[in-house]
Amino acid sequence: TSIIGAFFVRLGKSGNIMGALYQGLIVTGVLSIGAVWGVIHQLVQKPVMVGDKSVDANALFYCGLVGLAVTAAIVIITEFYTGTNFNPVKSIAKASVSGHGTNVIQGLAVSLESTAAPALVIIVGIILTYTFAGLFGVAIATTTMLSLAGFIVALDAFGPVTDNAGGIA
Repeated sequence: TSIIGAFFVRLGKSGNIMGALYQGLIVTGVLSIGAVWGVIHQLVQKPVMVGDKSVDANALFYCGLVGLAVTAAIVIITEFYTGTNFNPVKSIAKASVSGHGTNVIQGLAVSLESTAAPALVIIVGIILTYTFAGLFGVAIATTTMLSLAGFIVALDAFGPVTDNAGGIA
């Protein structure tokens, strides 16, 4: 799905490079939803026993949706804490004005704060998927998260390129 999503990365009139990449990520996510639904409903024709719990295809599909939602939430949280348009980065830049020490302290404070939200999102995802289908549901969610890994790696790799290009320009 990441390969197909890459074909939808187009720079619009706004010239926002990250917007184009996010468009490809959204297409990849939507394609993953369809693929997860098709594969699960093809392979799980009737309810299966997972531990002491009977689990049907829809419960496993919901686990897949939770995995994709967790990935989307982590992307949004990452953009908030690393994007230059949002307060965390602006607060670090503002702290830089008064000296190196305040810059380091503010950077450390923001970095420590930035780990809480993704951890909470992952915890909620684990609880939901475990409720739907036990440990197998957690595995399904993890697998669907990995279905977006190709595109997520592309997003991560592109960040330093844009930073360097911005510095050169």
